[in-house]
Amino acid sequence: MWYLERLPSWMLDPITAYITLEKFLFINGVSEVVFGMIFILWFTPRWAVKLVSLFVALKLAIILWLIGIDTVTFRDIGLLGATLAVFASTYRRH
Repeated sequence: MWYLERLPSWMLDPITAYITLEKFLFINGVSEVVFGMIFILWFTPRWAVKLVSLFVALKLAIILWLIGIDTVTFRDIGLLGATLAVFASTYRRH
């Protein structure tokens, strides 16, 4: 996993102190599937969509900041814009 070599040790050390990196990546993958389900299910409360879209936007921004833009993370720019648009659409107009 080439991208893990680019992460600073201050970020990896706390994660690997408690669980293995494989478990962390598995948990991350499962959480992304759950977040995706929250986005596509029509009965999800607006507050949940707002919270998840903010969290995903922050996660994508941190990935772009720490890893930088290359051929793999280039898609994250569009995903960041989409999650910010979903976050902005959760506000009600009075």
